Amino acid sequence: MRSARCVMKLMGCGVVAAMWAATLGACSTGSDGTCCEASQNGAASARAADPSTGGQTGTTEIRSNGGAYLVRFETVPSPIPTNELFSMRVSVFDGSGRTQASEEISLSADAAMPHHHHGMNVRPRVSRNDDGSFLVRGMQLHMPGYWEIYFDITRDGRTERAQYNLTIE
Repeated sequence: MRSARCVMKLMGCGVVAAMWAATLGACSTGSDGTCCEASQNGAASARAADPSTGGQTGTTEIRSNGGAYLVRFETVPSPIPTNELFSMRVSVFDGSGRTQASEEISLSADAAMPHHHHGMNVRPRVSRNDDGSFLVRGMQLHMPGYWEIYFDITRDGRTERAQYNLTIE
């Protein structure tokens, strides 16, 4: 079984990535146990604070593209295995991250390899838990390489996407 290594790609040049890394507290460990840094190729990466974990572990936070939502998720198992089914526990909050989004939202999840022009070979199922969080079952990243995991949050006919980028080694 291989594990995932999180690589958050930022579009643009090295200067932009360096500015983002500085904003994120370049190489300081965050509350979720990740360290953010700028690499020479202009990408910013997040990696597990403990390299012995072999990949992304713990809870991950990402913002939706429009900024209206904060998505917190963790995978089971963690780190994400290659070519094995995994689930995700997902909570959606308002943009401030303080208040859980209302029951009026719906969530869908998917993943794709944009460089290969294909997605997963399975269809994940999303269910709402009693506490307002979601359980996504049936995710499977079936091959090594660059993947994007999508969380589409819909409310009142308007959808925003939160995207998590990672590389499976």
